[in-house]
Amino acid sequence: MNIYVRSQANDLCKYLTDKQMADLQLLAKTEEIPSGTILNKPMDRIEHIIVVLEGELCIEAQNKQYSKYCLGEILNEIYYLKPMPAIYQTRAVKTSTIAKIHFSDLDKLIASDPAIGARIHAALNDSLCIKIIRHTHLEQH
Repeated sequence: MNIYVRSQANDLCKYLTDKQMADLQLLAKTEEIPSGTILNKPMDRIEHIIVVLEGELCIEAQNKQYSKYCLGEILNEIYYLKPMPAIYQTRAVKTSTIAKIHFSDLDKLIASDPAIGARIHAALNDSLCIKIIRHTHLEQH
């Protein structure tokens, strides 16, 4: 059972104003990732928030696929909120376009405006909560 219904094409849009989104987009670097590409491996140091703009990414650990992420979903927020080595591998399931925002750029934006800081943290926390739901008995694969 999937209890999460998207109200926006991008998880950050639920929390940020158009101006705040525009400011954030100035920091983002867009990349096209070919199908099958590994974005990170376990124990890698993660330094970017990733937003899926098109395509599909998946999280894998110990040769098992755990979750797929598509349009608007955020990845790597756990590493921003709690710096540590990667605990899983991220792979492009199909050719995908992503936006990468470096943690240091995100820190500067958050420091420049407490309102945007609160909203970005709300979006990241919401994204983590959705992942918890995906990995519990509420949503079986």
